[in-house]
Amino acid sequence: MSTKPDIRQRFKELESRIDGLAQRICPSTKSCTQEPSSEPVYAPKKSENIIQLSVPRASDLVEAVSDIRIPGVASTSRPLITPIIQNAVSDTPAPFLKVDDDLCDAINELIAALEAPLVATGQIEAVVLKKVASEDTQSWAQWWIDVGVGPEDVQVTIATRFIGPWFSRSVIGSASRALMGSGTHFSDSEFQRVVQPYVVSASHSAISDSSTWSCVVALIGVLAGRGHTNAGSLCALTLASRLLECAVSLGQLDPQRVLEMASHSGQKPLEVKSRWTEYMQIACTLPERVANRIDPHSIPQPLLPRPYFSRLARATVNCCGADVTADLVVELSAKICRVGQTEVLCAELAAALATSASACLSFSEEKVDSGVSLSHLVRLLTRLPLTLRSRVISGTVGQLDLMGSKYFGASPSRSLAERIQFNHRLVLIMCVIMHGLLDDSSAGTVDEAVSSIFLRADGATSGGASVRPSSIATIQALGLSLQLLSGKYRSNTQSDSPPEISGPSQRLLDVLPKRTFPDLLLNAVTRVLIPTWSFSDTVTHARMEDIKPLTALILMCVGALSTEECTELSISSEFSRAIPRFLDAPTPLVRLSGIIVADCIVSSAHVARRNVDDPEEPDGKIDFGLDDIIRDAQRTTQPV
Repeated sequence: MSTKPDIRQRFKELESRIDGLAQRICPSTKSCTQEPSSEPVYAPKKSENIIQLSVPRASDLVEAVSDIRIPGVASTSRPLITPIIQNAVSDTPAPFLKVDDDLCDAINELIAALEAPLVATGQIEAVVLKKVASEDTQSWAQWWIDVGVGPEDVQVTIATRFIGPWFSRSVIGSASRALMGSGTHFSDSEFQRVVQPYVVSASHSAISDSSTWSCVVALIGVLAGRGHTNAGSLCALTLASRLLECAVSLGQLDPQRVLEMASHSGQKPLEVKSRWTEYMQIACTLPERVANRIDPHSIPQPLLPRPYFSRLARATVNCCGADVTADLVVELSAKICRVGQTEVLCAELAAALATSASACLSFSEEKVDSGVSLSHLVRLLTRLPLTLRSRVISGTVGQLDLMGSKYFGASPSRSLAERIQFNHRLVLIMCVIMHGLLDDSSAGTVDEAVSSIFLRADGATSGGASVRPSSIATIQALGLSLQLLSGKYRSNTQSDSPPEISGPSQRLLDVLPKRTFPDLLLNAVTRVLIPTWSFSDTVTHARMEDIKPLTALILMCVGALSTEECTELSISSEFSRAIPRFLDAPTPLVRLSGIIVADCIVSSAHVARRNVDDPEEPDGKIDFGLDDIIRDAQRTTQPV
């Protein structure tokens, strides 16, 4: 049975062997160690740590391995390293390179050395390693084959304790000269077979997953400047970026994959938490780490911030279905927001919510792939930290509104049925979000539930925040959602609009949350809508286009209030402070919108007559001078 000292000695021997073989295959390390010239090609910050990667055409390669020339770069300039493992590389070496028997033996032995740890941990089958082991002079190879079919405890020790540091020193530090240097003989298929499995697990076993994670952590260490002395060379960083590109593109760094690795290894909750914390730190800082070491023009596409975080956010949203992982996914979502990618997360959440709502409403005969259920997505939203929750919800609704604008803008002649479907989808999403916030006493208040929907995602409070520009469909959906959740929806049978537009369909009613909140509508108008609508800066400086949506929303909500609630609203301090501001508004149309709302509220309320003997006010109704304000507004060039 192999002990830890024995395993450590085997890895040391393998490391020495790989270092010697790399020197034999690529004797000139000029391409990996050459000092930068005094005439820089590119001079970003920390230029001494920036590595440029280049992929020239085969016709531009020069014959002399020891005297590398990069097309388009002056001979006095800093050379670029060319990854030779390209997508369209044949399995045969370049025709101008003479391959003697000694070099062939060295290449085969290096492939066998790279196979060895993978064979020992059961990730690949021994191919070249088995051939090398059959030779009497290469008995070292048999030990690794025996470990692969031996006790699992030795394999676990290799995967968890030894393979990561060795990978950083030997594969990235030493073998990169042969793998990434000019004139190499390694084909793309050999790279995928004996190098890529270090960071992309194919077998998905517990040992394989542990080994893969150790190597991924080692790659991050290379970007941080840790590892072998050659780990910071041009060849090493070229190889590291190529492997990270493979890991990201093939989903090895997706959150669902990391959770699967934790479940396969049978880790305890505390160990899972520790692994997850490490993963979040790696996943959310990877583009920055790459940008600090690689020239921005040479960074692979999957590692650029926008595509990388889009993929990460999409994968995060898609793995929030399981209850056991809900808290972990919430932590990752919060981390994504804190690194400045809130907009990306909101876009992915909006797309997932729209898909799930379509599946719930079953708009078409075809089966809709809902992905994650609507309740799980809303649970993710409502469990975010208080400092982020309103911002993410507002941003998500804003993305939904943008989706609707693009949907109808691309084809203005959308049918009535399509418009109904989109409206119902918005109503369902808003109802479920507000219900999730209100249902849990620790999750939020009426103020947060309403303001999160229509205020801008800038973290401002309802007292000073500005309203996010919204389409008519979004405003209608929010008003209808408030009516439905408060149980105050009243069908308007006299409306000229089709019944499907003026009210919810039975299909929508069947999937809405059943619990209602009777005080929701009045509290929303009194505590959120009126203060935001009548904010002094908004009344004085806002454009009419910014006032109209909120005015329409308030009128829609007031129309559903009872007479007693309108009376309570008309004598509230919020209403009393709002009317003088609109009476003093400099813009006639803004002044008109405020007085229309005031007249609507007072007309619906039981207000005691101030002077019953005055024939001008037989009902004791307050006169705000609406007729005069309308005449003033009509004198303007803008339509009323």
